[in-house]
Amino acid sequence: MLPSSKPTSGKRNGTVQFLNSLHKVQLNYPEITDVFGPRLLFLFPQFLGEERTLALEILAGRAAHLPDLLQSLQGLNFLGCLKHKYVTTPSLIAHCCGIPAMESLIMFLIHCNRDEATQFASLSIIYGLCDSLKPAQIKYLLDTLILEFSNHSSVECRVR
Repeated sequence: MLPSSKPTSGKRNGTVQFLNSLHKVQLNYPEITDVFGPRLLFLFPQFLGEERTLALEILAGRAAHLPDLLQSLQGLNFLGCLKHKYVTTPSLIAHCCGIPAMESLIMFLIHCNRDEATQFASLSIIYGLCDSLKPAQIKYLLDTLILEFSNHSSVECRVR
């Protein structure tokens, strides 16, 4: 009797294993990102949560050496990673029900549930690209950086 498996679970597990392996290898051999960077950028829209954070951390390790990295990430909603926030289920319910008394609670929950790991990895990429950014690219990033990180709850993100 053959073990039953979902057809998509194998592909998903393979992608997660690929990311985890690449992340571990990249820590000691960052040049491997030069080879797998284009593949990561191709797969990036499919990543969510921890997978997205791992991909950004891998790219951050060689951000200064990957050609046109910022332009590639701009096409993949890089600013969305800087603004990324988790919305909890109670706030979604309150928002859908339209309860006015819950509005301040919703804003509090949204603010407190930032995906700090993804934001920090995104900031690491910007930090790595700092020397090569053109004025137009700085302008593209500046409003979001000021808005999102001037009062950020994470000291690491504010300092970075």
